[in-house]
Amino acid sequence: MTDKTALDALFGAKKEASDSQLSKISDLLVAEAAATDAKETAEAMAAAARQQINTITQLKLPEAMLEAGIEEFKSAQTGTTVKIHFAADGSLGPKNDPEKEKKIDLLVANGGGEIVKQSVTVHFPKDQFEQAQALADRLADDRIAVVTYFPQELAEEAQAHADKMLKTLNQETVVLTNEYENVECERSVHAAGLKKWVKDQMEKPGKDLPLDQLGIWYGQIAKITRPKKQK
Repeated sequence: MTDKTALDALFGAKKEASDSQLSKISDLLVAEAAATDAKETAEAMAAAARQQINTITQLKLPEAMLEAGIEEFKSAQTGTTVKIHFAADGSLGPKNDPEKEKKIDLLVANGGGEIVKQSVTVHFPKDQFEQAQALADRLADDRIAVVTYFPQELAEEAQAHADKMLKTLNQETVVLTNEYENVECERSVHAAGLKKWVKDQMEKPGKDLPLDQLGIWYGQIAKITRPKKQK
């Protein structure tokens, strides 16, 4: 059933709408516009509040506590505790960021390859479910050591790689080439893992990272802990 057929069945024969009915629709449109404006205003206010929180916790509070010479403070009025510690924040950017691959290369060049996740996605046509299931079953085999992607023009190199893996590890390697409908290789870095790795690296004596190029902030931050609300 098409949309038009479904709508015809739902509304039936066309009829003249009354003024009150049209007025109700118009009022609902006005209400929707007001709600949309309120939503956009609230989102803008939330973004501004997040920026203000970052300024306070990453700049103003650490500066004030450094000036006072204290690492931890508890408010007698509210019971809120603030403690200064070092932390990392940020990410390598959204999935479609054209600079993300360069940032991942930079991360790997600086020893961060351990936190880079590599994914291989194979797309099959709708009528090839059995072939897709067969590949999935093979990938789940305990004998599989690694999945490697080679372009179709490197078929001989791909086979040599598979033979080498079988000989050295006594395990198979699944070699994917673009003989499949579509093979996608993607690298990604989990934001939480990136922050922890950066913090760990920066705490090592003499360690330096190109944080600006990676888009990562590292420094003192105020961790605020509020008392639990009484139920």
